[in-house]
Amino acid sequence: MRTVTLSKNNMSIFKDMDPFDVAASIRNQMPVAWGIFRSDGEDDQSSPVGLLLGEVVGKELIIRWIFVIPKYREHSYGEALLDKCFYFADKRKLETLSVYLDTDYAKSRACLGAGEFFRAHLFNYVTTDHMVATVADYKNQVLDPPYSVEEEALCLYMLFGDENPEDYNPNLK
Repeated sequence: MRTVTLSKNNMSIFKDMDPFDVAASIRNQMPVAWGIFRSDGEDDQSSPVGLLLGEVVGKELIIRWIFVIPKYREHSYGEALLDKCFYFADKRKLETLSVYLDTDYAKSRACLGAGEFFRAHLFNYVTTDHMVATVADYKNQVLDPPYSVEEEALCLYMLFGDENPEDYNPNLK
């Protein structure tokens, strides 16, 4: 699994995962955008399996679109994209992450699990279609990693790949 920060140059790789062209609707400023790849293993090539698009508004990161290819759901790809959002928000001193569920789309496209997915990842309903999570709640989760802080930093570096291990653990400097 590997996440990449998307730009205008590599966004086309994930175009099929953005059928409503959400990226174009927030393109006046490049959206916060990550794609995630699944490593095929044998031939060491990667296949795109997920996409997350958002934008920063004030002290909030609004997730406008998250999509994981159905056969790869429940394999932690969505969680990795959300972790990337929380890390991004924390690093930029944003206070909340927000998502607006399109209930009409969910009813017509079998995406009824979206609310449960976000709820399982610290989001709470504000209205019937708006959910919010705080960066503070994410940071205060009780996590008991089965490995050292140094190994955790290295794992995060290998997962996200676009930062230095030292960014995840200042003790490694």
